Amino acid sequence: METTNSSEFPEMETPRTLIDNIKLPPDVFAWLQEISAEQAVALSLSTLSTLVVVLFGFMHLHYIRCYVRSGCVQSDLYYLALLIPMISLCSMLGMYMPRSARFMFTVCTTYLMVCLFIVVALMRDLFGNRAALSEFLTNWEQNISLQSLPLCCCCSFLPNIESTEKNLRRVERLVLQSPVVRITLEILNIVLFLEQASYDTSKIMLEIIQNISCLLALYGCFILMQLGKEKLRPYQFFPIFLFVSITQIILTLQREIFILIGRYFIFASTEKPYTYSYFWNCFVTTFEMLILQCSVSFLLSPKRCALFDTLRQSVDDETLREALKSNNNRA
Repeated sequence: METTNSSEFPEMETPRTLIDNIKLPPDVFAWLQEISAEQAVALSLSTLSTLVVVLFGFMHLHYIRCYVRSGCVQSDLYYLALLIPMISLCSMLGMYMPRSARFMFTVCTTYLMVCLFIVVALMRDLFGNRAALSEFLTNWEQNISLQSLPLCCCCSFLPNIESTEKNLRRVERLVLQSPVVRITLEILNIVLFLEQASYDTSKIMLEIIQNISCLLALYGCFILMQLGKEKLRPYQFFPIFLFVSITQIILTLQREIFILIGRYFIFASTEKPYTYSYFWNCFVTTFEMLILQCSVSFLLSPKRCALFDTLRQSVDDETLREALKSNNNRA
């Protein structure tokens, strides 16, 4: 039997050009062996912080399951309750596995885009449905204002549009497009990376499109947040939207600032400036998630938030029983 000559497959004799030309971050085992004492302390603190965030997350899921009556609202809150733990966990894993940090960031941002749409869905579910929301806004003579952050806050020439179901659906689509665009561009990014099809140039273009899509989604959310404030105030709806918006700033703007400053200034003289920048950005992110999680637990506690309707009803019933019992004792 003839043996196969390796020269018949020249592409298998040497490593692929793709791997040769790319300087990958170290794998998890090599990374943990070479980290400094400061980085080891940061890893320990980040792990502890993430553990606290995850424990708070389980507590939030328990309260949602036990004390929220509406099934639709309950489903929306499940998604939102997992946002901060997921970001904290992915950031911590990015510190342990620098080679996977970029993928962890993609997971976080994609889930964040989904949560932006979930915020819109929660608003709609609190009113009952889109038709009920439209009817409420029409009765209150409240139109949809297109003059809103972050794109058109100074565009006073933009007209207000009627709060019809059709117009509400159009604004919702501004938010819905973001996770779809994000996933599509990430798939395209992987294909271009593997095919080496002008990857550096293509990556810049894809990031520009992603940022535009993200801004459009945020713009749609800000438009909708201006509607029905009177009815949504007992549900602490604005703080919910604010927390989601803050996480978006942390994942996008803060990350870019960290990488820019770290890569070209602070860690420019090191062998792995990009890896170190990502590491310390993830470290800061885990503690920011801890602060946000504690804030969520305080501001959206069942005693302050009408979303937990069954608990509030049981507390009101107990208060009423105690009042009646007190009156009977006096009598």
